[in-house]
Order: sequence, then C-alpha cells, then structure tokens
Amino acid sequence: MVQSRLARRSALTRHDPLDYHVLVGEIAVRAEVGGAHVMAEQLRHLLKAAVRRNIKLQVMPVPVGPADGPSHNFAVLDFATLPSIVFVELHHASAYLYDDDQVASYRAAAKTMAASAMDEGESARFIGEVIAELGGSGE
Repeated sequence: MVQSRLARRSALTRHDPLDYHVLVGEIAVRAEVGGAHVMAEQLRHLLKAAVRRNIKLQVMPVPVGPADGPSHNFAVLDFATLPSIVFVELHHASAYLYDDDQVASYRAAAKTMAASAMDEGESARFIGEVIAELGGSGE
C-alpha cells in the first residue's frame, strides 16, 4: 500500500507529471484528524502541492457535497490510449467502473461539484485561514 502511494505521488512530480484535479469538502479540511498540529501540517502539504501547475485544488463549501454528487470518494481516470474509468472508494471496498454511462455520470457529477466549489485562489486562502485557526502559520 505504501509503495503504491509513493508511486502515485511520483506521478505528480515527475518530469512530465499527470494532471490532478482535487475536490475536497470543507468538512474534511476542518476535521482535526490526528490533532491540530498534524492537521495543520497536512493542510500545508496540500497548499504546497497545489502550487504545482499540474495540480488543481478546490474546496467544496459545506452546502455543496453529497446532495450535489456521490457521497463517496471517487476518481475519474483518463488515459492517453485507453478508455476512461472511474475508481470508487467505499467504506469496506473499492471498485473500478468501466461502463461508459457510469463514467459519464461520475464525470458530470465532478463537473457540477467543481462548478459549485471555491476557485483555486479562494480554496488556498480558505485552507490558509484554517491553518491559522489550528494555531499554525497560514503561509
């Protein structure tokens, strides 16, 4: 598991990095997972990563969320020479969806959620404010 996460991370920082668009809920940004210090460090890591030109980070405010899209984590994966697929992460399982209609449905949900989310600048400012609230520097 650790190896696969490291491989994914390197895909974002290599010479020709993958494009990565992240939509994260406000509740997830505000949750103090591991305590205030740990969460502030995690949020600083997000801000640092989001500076990269291939990474787009948007925060979905509280009114936006499951009612506007799936209530579980998912990723639409696009490939240069293969059909797009969706990776769905549930509480006790995960799955890949290959059906074109399912992929289109998740892509539409992601587009709707992104349109309702804060833009990149607003998202960075918001995360900085949360870091400051946690007692860290919101740089």
